[in-house]
Amino acid sequence: MSNHDPRHERELRRQQALMAAIRGPARPGEAPGLQAYRGHLRVVAGQVLRHTYPTVTAMVGEEAMAALGWQLWQDQGPTTGDLNEWGQGLSALLAEKVATCPDWHAWPCLIDVAHLDWACHQSERAMDAPPELDTLALLGEADPNQLDIVLRPGVQCLQAHWPLWALWQAHQKDAAPDALQALAHQLQQPLPHPEWLVVWRAPEGHLTASGAVINPWVAQVAPLPASMAAWMAALCPSARLACPGALRPTVAQLLDAQGSDFDFSAWLTLALQQGWLWRVRNRAGGSRSA
Repeated sequence: MSNHDPRHERELRRQQALMAAIRGPARPGEAPGLQAYRGHLRVVAGQVLRHTYPTVTAMVGEEAMAALGWQLWQDQGPTTGDLNEWGQGLSALLAEKVATCPDWHAWPCLIDVAHLDWACHQSERAMDAPPELDTLALLGEADPNQLDIVLRPGVQCLQAHWPLWALWQAHQKDAAPDALQALAHQLQQPLPHPEWLVVWRAPEGHLTASGAVINPWVAQVAPLPASMAAWMAALCPSARLACPGALRPTVAQLLDAQGSDFDFSAWLTLALQQGWLWRVRNRAGGSRSA
């Protein structure tokens, strides 16, 4: 017996045609309801992108962001009901604008800024994972060929070709009034050497060096020493997810791959201070590897 239902197919085609009409340009004589719905979605698209990309919005303005939001919605509309999951394609859209539109040629730094805003957005939505500091004992007890160092969800590393750290700082509430003006000359050309940033969300109750409690729901951003970049990039959750478990490099393999300027003790101290580390896992099993 066939499950084929012509009514279901007709309804699906009707919905697809409706969405195509909404995403398309306005046409003479179209239904007022369609115009109203398109206008509502245009507003929503701009609001979502302004929330997700605050630094980009501050640099280009709300009007330009609204136009970018609607173009992105038309090209890559949401695929789920959770609009917090939509918007990752902005960096690619900006890259296209910079490459093809004269008005955007002078703003290639926006691509890096969009990557950072999206990383902060994802970090703030990441699963909470309190550090399991008792597992650090495995580093001195177990075979490093059987160990994994696991960073907390939401930790991300970004490589930037523009002064991204300074740009991000200049758009924070406590930035100096002349911070952006001081940056102007640095935005004339890319950095001679890329810089690395790390984005993360601090664990509950984590303190700054001065003893202040860090808001655990707001993404933190900091520059990453170049000597630690390859190590952190390999450990970041996105890199781990992209590699099947059996093929992920162990602590021993990662250490062998580092340059002579990498200092594991210095990195571990920094990772604990900042709250990047989740746990050490023993592939061979054991009470501390759960």
